[in-house]
Parts: sequence; structure tokens; C-alpha cells
Amino acid sequence: MPSLNPQPLPALNGADPIHGGRHDTEFHTPQRVLLERAWKRALDAKKRLVIRVTAPWADECAMFDESLAKGGAELNKVLERVETLVLDDNEFERGHQADYLISDLMHLHTVYLVDPATKAWSVIPNVSDAGLLTRYITLWLDSTDFPATLQRLIKEFKPADAAQLPPLQHLVHTALQTTAYSRSYEETFAFFRQVRELAEKNKELFTGLDFAALEIKTVQTLINVGRITFEDVKSLNPELYARMAGVPEHLLEARLYNGVGVLVRKQGLRAAAEAAGALMEALHKELPTSMVTHEGVTIPTTGIRIKNESMVKILQARAGLITREQAVAFANEAEAAGVEFYFRDNIHQIFIALQDYEKAADLVEKALPEWIVFYDGLVAKMKAMGENFTAKGQPQMAQMLALKASVYGKVKERALKARHERAATLRQKIVCPSLKA
Repeated sequence: MPSLNPQPLPALNGADPIHGGRHDTEFHTPQRVLLERAWKRALDAKKRLVIRVTAPWADECAMFDESLAKGGAELNKVLERVETLVLDDNEFERGHQADYLISDLMHLHTVYLVDPATKAWSVIPNVSDAGLLTRYITLWLDSTDFPATLQRLIKEFKPADAAQLPPLQHLVHTALQTTAYSRSYEETFAFFRQVRELAEKNKELFTGLDFAALEIKTVQTLINVGRITFEDVKSLNPELYARMAGVPEHLLEARLYNGVGVLVRKQGLRAAAEAAGALMEALHKELPTSMVTHEGVTIPTTGIRIKNESMVKILQARAGLITREQAVAFANEAEAAGVEFYFRDNIHQIFIALQDYEKAADLVEKALPEWIVFYDGLVAKMKAMGENFTAKGQPQMAQMLALKASVYGKVKERALKARHERAATLRQKIVCPSLKA
């Protein structure tokens, strides 16, 4: 297995004021530039900083935007006390997939609560309601040690608290992820065990929590922030290591996605680009030819391999390690493989990194009909499932699925609009060179 800790490179641009490690200005993404400006605004104003990561294709983001009609005024009042930054995936040509934020971006809508003065980060996953975010920000602003506050609220939680606090299940997810962002492995898992013991004693109060999944997500966060490596888990928690090593998705996320993200933040993009290819090839040797998805469907891993290679080639293109000819050959091979279009969705980013905006725009536009079919099929599936539950006399499930169908209908509109805009922006860069910066 190639090392995630190659020999130190010469200093790039000094220490990173936000995440530590290397301050690699040569490879800054537009997101990173905005983050640095917001960070400075917050420091100068002696305020804290709220960062929302949003995307038009995320159903949580669509639900959050709808909730603003009811809870937006209260949220805006709380936000007057902080600096804010919204990072909209549609507004950026990333140039690489490993973001400078400490996040795998697997769970949207993600919100970061940051105190630049102390460099203390907290993460609120899956925020689909403005009122929920207001509750968390209020708790955070009134706290000098937010992870400890979240832990205490869970340990002392009573049914009567439900009206004032975030839902207990969401509170547990947030407390575990925030603790993993800011505390050691030992302290994080000591808290995890405490929560699990509380849940065993009061199953009705802690209903709906999947502790096996929570344990994996928590250790992935610890890996993602660079506190431990996946190999460390082998000695720290052999049983958990075996569970994760036996599932391709967990293995890829821990070793490749999180590992490369740590390298980007700690040693710069060139180091990550140079290491990512060998990492991917080693992992692909362990990847089976087919796997079962979370929906119980067996699929070939060809598409996953192409998606992984897209990520690696984006990094390599940004670092000047591949040519346009190599990128075109890969894009043609990926299309010829006949995999579902969403596995090829990131390939246009390789050409953005190479500043071939015409090819990137062509790929974005070419996929639009496939996206329409995908979303139409998703909405139809939700509606059919809802009708089935209605026929079975289960109106609550039918209503939930009808709501999901409505949400995905809106997501379709948002996502398609965003992709049309992305293609138009790319074509503008072709005729207006000054927009390339």
C-alpha cells in the first residue's frame, strides 16, 4: 500500500492559517479564496464564521431553501451576529474534487461553525431546515466549548427538552462529528461508547440510531481531518477495521477520498496528485468486479473505478501531470465503457483544470438528456411507491413518499438549471479570456 505520508516536500507558501499544514496558493480553488476572505473578515470584526456548503442537486438543500419561508427571518436575525459564507457548488469549476474544507461532502446540506480566533471547527450535517440551523447557531454562540455543550445536552436529554433543542437523533450525529473534528480518537470514542450505553438503557428515547453506521462515519471523520489514518484503526479497533475493510465503499472513502483530502490540506495539491494515482491503483486491485449498493442492488464496479479515476485525473490536471490528449483518451474510454452517466459526471472537471472550456461545456451539455431521464425516473419511482403504500392502508408512508417525489421534482429543476448555467459560463470563458482567472 503506498504511504499516505510521503517524504516532506519543500515549503510551499508557509503554514496554512486555517487548517495547518501547507499554504499552497498555486493550487487555490475559488472556494478556498472566498474562505480566506471570510476568515479575515471574521477575524477583523472579532466574530465567528458560519459556512454553508450547498448544491442544486442535493435534496437537503432544496428542503432547506423551502424552509426559509417559515424560519428565514429568525435565522437571519441570528446570522447578524456572525460572518457568513455560502459555497454553492454550481458557482465553481472546482479544478479538483478534494476540497480544502475538512469535509468529504458526502452529506449535504453541511454547515460549518467556525471560530477563526481559536481555529475551533464544528460541523452540522444534513441541515434541511432553517429552524434547526437557528437552534444550533444559538447554542454555539452561547457556548465557549461547543463539543462539550453538545455532549452534555445528550447525556442530560429529557423528553421535555425536545421543544427547545434539535431532535435527539440529529443532536447525536452532530455531537459525534463535531467531537471527531476537534478531539482525539480516544475522547471521541469514549463519548461514542457513552451514547451507546445511554441508548441501551433508554431505547425509546434514542430510537432510530444506527450505531454501526455511526461508528464508521465517526472514524471516517477522524481520518478525514488527519487525526488518524485507516491503518491506525487496525490496532485501535480491529473489529471496526475488519468491518470497514470488508466493504468497498468504506475502504475507498477511508483510504482514497479521505487520504487524498488530507494530503491536499497538509502537503499541497502536487503531493496529493503524485500520490493519488498509486493509491487508486492499489485499491482498485482489491475492488471486486461487482458490489451490492446500499439499496441492495448488485452493480459492476466499472463505474466506480471510472469515477475514482476522474477524481485522480482532476488532481493531476491541476498539477500539470497529464496532457489534454490523455484526458480525451480517458473520456472516450469512459463513454465506451457504457456505465451510467452519473459515474462520468466529473470528467468535465478534468478539462476545466486543463482550461479546455469548450470540451468541458460539451460534456456538460451532452449529459443533460440523461439527467432528465434520471430525475423523471426517480420521481416516478417515489410516486409508485407512495401509491403502493396508499393501497396497503399506510397513509403516513404514502405522504412521506409524495413529499419526496415533490422535493426531487424541484431538485430536477434546480439541477438542470445549474448545469445549463455551468455550460453557459464555460462557453463565456472561451470567448472572454479575462474570465479564466
